Parts: sequence; C-alpha cells; structure tokens
Amino acid sequence: MNCRREGGGPGAAVGAPSRGCVAAERGSASLLVAVWVVVLVTLAAAVLVLTSVLAARESLAAATDLAALAGASATVVDPQRACARAASTARANGALLTHCRVDGVEVWVTARAPAPASVKWLLPGRTGSLNARAHAELTAAEP
Repeated sequence: MNCRREGGGPGAAVGAPSRGCVAAERGSASLLVAVWVVVLVTLAAAVLVLTSVLAARESLAAATDLAALAGASATVVDPQRACARAASTARANGALLTHCRVDGVEVWVTARAPAPASVKWLLPGRTGSLNARAHAELTAAEP
C-alpha cells in the first residue's frame, strides 16, 4: 500500500497519513511491547541464574574454608585423621572433598559441589559443578 502523506480537505491536518496507512500500522505498538517483554524476561532470567551461581559459589567457598580449618585443628590431636575430619566437615556443609594434603600443621583442600538447578536447566545435558580450594595452618598464639 502506498502510504503517502496527503494534505486532505478542509479541516484535515497538514501531513496527516491517509486512512489506508493508519490501518496498515494498526497493532505495531503491541508487537513492540511484546518484543520488549521478551527482552526484559530474558534479562531477568539471566540475572537470577547468575545470582544463584554466585550464591552457590560463596557457599562452597565457606564450606571449603571450614573443611580446611577443621583439618588443621585435627593435626594437633591426630595428623592422620586431618583429612577425614576435613571431609566430614565439607560433607556436613554440602560439599564433597576431592583432594586433601597435610604437611605438618598445614592443610590444603579442594572441594566440589553441584551447580544450582537453574544452570542445569539452562544448559541441559551438562553436569555442572563448582570447585573451590582452601588452605589453613595453625600458628602459635602469642602470650
């Protein structure tokens, strides 16, 4: 359809579109609103996924730190049980201890936890997991 602007007759606005053009543009605002709604919902979903991953990462870091501290405190009593103590502490905090090394009163641990369900939903078929490392050692208290 040819949508040229016409001057119209008496009382018509100068440069107003003809009736045929107005009918052709009907519904375009609805389409624009629908596109913006899709864009905003997609952005909101991305923010929620990112927030859940960051929260899970912080939780895993705390669990790994606690495991390292528990292992280091166990070196005073029984160094052979330091890794077992670290593993049980990690498990109690929702993590799986994947590596533990004891050197005197120092303990290095690595732990893993499953990724949030939102990541698994976003990337189907992938087994997502988060990893964290921590180190702790006992020092002599000053008098």
